[in-house]
Amino acid sequence: GFIAHRRDNAAYWNRELAEFGDYLQFQEERPGTRHAWFAYPVMVKPDAPFTRKELQQFLEAKGVDTRQIEAGNMAIQPAMKHIKHRIAGDLKNAQQIHERAFFFGNHSGIGPEQREAIVDYFREFFEKVQR
Repeated sequence: GFIAHRRDNAAYWNRELAEFGDYLQFQEERPGTRHAWFAYPVMVKPDAPFTRKELQQFLEAKGVDTRQIEAGNMAIQPAMKHIKHRIAGDLKNAQQIHERAFFFGNHSGIGPEQREAIVDYFREFFEKVQR
């Protein structure tokens, strides 16, 4: 079904994009959990020689729709000034997600050709970065 197809896509991207693990962090399922993979999240590591925005712009230019994970740090969202809330801790991880993470969609209409193209685009981006 739909979820099985998304899970297959995510497993493919996890396997194929692992070569970029020095600069990118990918989500993995923890034991005892099952992810529906509505989208495929990517986080740029702090020491990467490029920014989240640069990678996103490259993928967008190739026709891959991406979105920043805006809710990474809800405490900095403008609407929060209108909502009573409390903050526990420094929200370091939430801020890292806000600054360095994005996702691209994953759905049952993505077949082998499309998912391979995404990997090819990452490889093309990294070829340019390493020059």
